[in-house]
Amino acid sequence: MKNLTCIIATLTLFLNTAFTQADHQIIVQIYPSHEVKDLVNTYQLYKGQNIGLYSKTLISKQLNIWLLEFNAQKADARELVAVLRVHLNEKYISYSSKK
Repeated sequence: MKNLTCIIATLTLFLNTAFTQADHQIIVQIYPSHEVKDLVNTYQLYKGQNIGLYSKTLISKQLNIWLLEFNAQKADARELVAVLRVHLNEKYISYSSKK
């Protein structure tokens, strides 16, 4: 189990580096019983405005890892990730710190 956790952490770190190219993208690994469309619909409104959140790419079907995009002028990736981490019980949520 410890090895599996290490493999998943390494894989998601790699995927974060490989796929997130901008500050308007985040990577989310959700539980198999959860739907990405529910996550997107729930957090479409952020601080009272529509941030244009949508699922751009399914990165890994087996691990249920998604690349999400949003309007960076209406939401900050760090703040959005912090809100998602607090309110969701998802496996992994990250953003690109590249500028």
